[in-house]
Amino acid sequence: MNRPCPLNRGWSYPLQALLHVQLGIETKGNTKHAFPSKETRDPTVDRIRQAIFVAATMLPFGLQTDEDKKDGLPTLPENEINLIFGTGADDPPTTAALRPEFQRERLSQQSPEEESVLASMLMRPWPVTAISTASFEGDDERLNRIKRVFIKTERDHMLDPQQQDSMIKKWPPSEVLEIDTDHSPFFSAPEQLFNLIVKSL
Repeated sequence: MNRPCPLNRGWSYPLQALLHVQLGIETKGNTKHAFPSKETRDPTVDRIRQAIFVAATMLPFGLQTDEDKKDGLPTLPENEINLIFGTGADDPPTTAALRPEFQRERLSQQSPEEESVLASMLMRPWPVTAISTASFEGDDERLNRIKRVFIKTERDHMLDPQQQDSMIKKWPPSEVLEIDTDHSPFFSAPEQLFNLIVKSL
């Protein structure tokens, strides 16, 4: 008997559903974007088998330098972004959102049209200050105990392949896999992405 899939319908819902149905794997949150979390830096590190980065920011201690920000953050023209000043016009922006007319080209240009529409409905502003100042303390030895797999998206218009290569070079993962898709392979090629994830296990 099929059990209901206990997942949030977020950006990565198609991939989450596929993993749940095929392997019984349950995921939390967005499977794409990841900085090393608190769990990878405290004693529970032994419970984590591996971390998979799908065209995601992969920096051991977050965005500590200008070079980290250059490698790990999308570079978008101002006309493609809506800035939201939650604490007042005189303060820095608190959140930002990709304008709807640019979402498909940046995030899901290879995805089916209906998936792009779904993605635009699920889009939420991202916290500018929190992301741009995210940094962590820790030691390389403990972080490197976790197997890391980076899945590089070759036709990415959000986090371009050169940025991905730079992060891979700076902090080499255990394995690098490639997928010939846009920034959203869970929409444009979910089965291919699923197969890569299974291959990495």
